Amino acid sequence: MHWQEYLKGDPIPWLLEEGDPDVAFLTMRDLLDIPANDPELLALKKKAYSNGAIPYLLNQMDSPGFLEKTRARIFPKYQSTVWTLILLAQLGACADMDDRIRKACNYFLDHAVNDQGQVSYKRCAIRYN
Repeated sequence: MHWQEYLKGDPIPWLLEEGDPDVAFLTMRDLLDIPANDPELLALKKKAYSNGAIPYLLNQMDSPGFLEKTRARIFPKYQSTVWTLILLAQLGACADMDDRIRKACNYFLDHAVNDQGQVSYKRCAIRYN
């Protein structure tokens, strides 16, 4: 059974409404399976980087790649660098579109990986000053 058959109505037109380019981009990419090179999809992706949650989150980052307010890697939950990176990924953001994402990923990996090459809870919990 197709997922839309479980619904009482079709949410696609609502998800594609103007005003939320990040939602429209994800709808086209993930629900409608529009090819990655589709001009309309690429235009929505570009628009999502200038309006909505993606630029808001990116503007919270300092130049080294961490969040200005906390400089924390993993805590506080949902507010630190790694949680912001997770949310950016879920919104469809990628390092190819904005160097701040690449810097944040590098910052996290530079400060969270232990000598054995594993993400370390203890190293993540330490604030970087």
